[in-house]
Amino acid sequence: MRRKILRQLPLITMIFLILSGLVLSSSCTGKKDKKKKETTVVEEKPHFPGGQNALVSYISQNIRYPEEARSDSASGQVLVSFIITSEGKVTDAKVDQGIHDLLDKEALRVVENMPDWEPAVSNGEPIEVSMQIPITFKLD
Repeated sequence: MRRKILRQLPLITMIFLILSGLVLSSSCTGKKDKKKKETTVVEEKPHFPGGQNALVSYISQNIRYPEEARSDSASGQVLVSFIITSEGKVTDAKVDQGIHDLLDKEALRVVENMPDWEPAVSNGEPIEVSMQIPITFKLD
């Protein structure tokens, strides 16, 4: 039992750090010209199904600390940005700040496989927004 808890300690630490440092930044992208970004007042930010606790649960249940990264003692925070479309789909995920190739790929994999979100709303209409979340990998 104690070994099981010790093996899960990095995951438990990661969950705590995600909860304490979750950053959801939103800036809207224009629908007409995707290359030109527009800033729009967002009345309602996008929501992960079930809320922030469900997002943390999703990440903790789906993320895997790659063995090679563990062997390399790699740890830190990966910043991943992505778009939530007006339909709630996660698209255009990319690593903005990485720490280790394998950890970057794992954070990106988890974000790309997220379920649909409730989209942001502006003027009563669903809109597309960009988001950024930190995913922290920590070894004890």
